Amino acid sequence: MAQQAWGDMGSKPLPGNDTNAGVNLDVGELNENRHNGERQIAPLTYLLDGVTVLTDSVVGSVLLSDRPDVKVTGVRLVDGTEYHGKQVILSAGAYRTPQVLMLLGLGPKETSDTHGLKTVVDSPEMGRNFTDHVMVRMNWKLKDPAKGYAIGSPNPLFAQPQFSKGMPISHIKPFGEPREELEAVIAKDAGGNAGLDHYLLKKEFAMMEAMVINFLMATKPTSRGTMTIASKDPADHPLLDPNYLATGVDTYVWRHSLRKMATLMAGDITVLGREVVAEEAALPGFDPLGPYASDEELDRRVQIQGVSTSHGAGSCSMGSVVDIDLMFKGINNLRIADAPVISIAIGAHIQAAVYALAEQRAAIIAKDTPPHAPYT
Repeated sequence: MAQQAWGDMGSKPLPGNDTNAGVNLDVGELNENRHNGERQIAPLTYLLDGVTVLTDSVVGSVLLSDRPDVKVTGVRLVDGTEYHGKQVILSAGAYRTPQVLMLLGLGPKETSDTHGLKTVVDSPEMGRNFTDHVMVRMNWKLKDPAKGYAIGSPNPLFAQPQFSKGMPISHIKPFGEPREELEAVIAKDAGGNAGLDHYLLKKEFAMMEAMVINFLMATKPTSRGTMTIASKDPADHPLLDPNYLATGVDTYVWRHSLRKMATLMAGDITVLGREVVAEEAALPGFDPLGPYASDEELDRRVQIQGVSTSHGAGSCSMGSVVDIDLMFKGINNLRIADAPVISIAIGAHIQAAVYALAEQRAAIIAKDTPPHAPYT
């Protein structure tokens, strides 16, 4: 029925319902790494033979040799245990990777000075360019609960095994934004005419992902946040300012998308609105979401209900913090190799991109002889 409702709004199924076939701007199946309802975890494909995995082990610092030839010699855990090697690869995520490096004095000089740390390499872009996908959940009241459309109803459909595992989602709808309106808000953010050079105007991107069960997720945000350290103690969590909705583009995308979702679910032009959904089951303090909600109401919705999807990336970006071989700029045997090096907003769930990055990193390391040229 969700697919039919999108059809009522002019959308059509993608060829083979495949959202991974290169163009995803229509209705397709939700693709996840699951089989028979169970998540397929990475070690099933990327075997850990010969690998020692330490749990409950916090990295306190990366060990460095003295200047003038600064090299990484290993890592030290907070309990004092040291592990030495010819090369260190940091894959601590978009939050912890910049923290570990800043604690070493590998980051912005002003950060080191603030916390009384020695600056080893001034990397001013470390911790900047953070990006994430914001998600807003919504719930809907049914016209007739007795028809059995809701999970928990006596409908025998929900007794089938697939509904006992995970969310009952079969289709998703990634969609873009009207070109003229997008050009206007991009130009306004830029303080003038942005022209056609902005990457969001070079092709039509999926700016939002809709799952009819109950949420929207913004996939191409233009806002960028920052990450820094709270103290010299590695056990203290880093400080994150995700800076969500800081641009006119992001605000516009959310306004347009929320109105579109309201039209899909509760408007009279779709089968869901005519036959199934009465209105949104809004949170206290909000009116039910409608197609003609005001900009102010929609902005407040996202500000109050928006949450992270834990798709953080970009805080050690390729080009500014690491080079194309994922080597930290300033030290010739330290690599960063997971989501923090991704310098753009991935217009999808980032798991596959991180796996691909890891595979490419392995290929780079395998061919990286003679040793990487030192930086000056």
